[in-house]
Amino acid sequence: MSCTQTLSGINTSCDSNVGGIVEVYAQNKADIASMTVTDGKISAMTLTAGAPAAAVLLFRKQTGSLVSTWNVDDAAGSKYVSSDLTLRFAKMETAKRTAVLALAHGETVLIVKDQNGLYWLVGYDNPVTLSAGGGNTGTAMGDANEYTLTLNDVSRDLPFEVASAAVTAFLNA
Repeated sequence: MSCTQTLSGINTSCDSNVGGIVEVYAQNKADIASMTVTDGKISAMTLTAGAPAAAVLLFRKQTGSLVSTWNVDDAAGSKYVSSDLTLRFAKMETAKRTAVLALAHGETVLIVKDQNGLYWLVGYDNPVTLSAGGGNTGTAMGDANEYTLTLNDVSRDLPFEVASAAVTAFLNA
């Protein structure tokens, strides 16, 4: 038996393309009733009855990133993707501490809005969990006083793009 796929080409884009992320939205994995994937994109999403509105995570520009890495073991026949979402929240304070602790102890699904206006979902196969983080007061007055988090998703595939209708449902608007 051979492993064949339907291959397609990739065109060069002439559009503007910038790096970075601008916002992150978080929901408890248990509050996602269903997700529909159409043509490789999450086209619809349903939340459980009574699910709270999604938490909106805002941070200073150019301080967050989403990096997805293939992990391949040909001998074992395994391929999976590990996605790390790294966020920095300026100024240690009680409200941020409470939000950071909830993310650290939760099992979530996250939607990440990138600088190009596209939305990406992490947590499709398994919940997103904390893999690293902490708080730092800094040493000098010019140093960052912040909380940092690295949230990890392990999935069968790269993060799915999310259609705007599914983002609206996720936000429980």
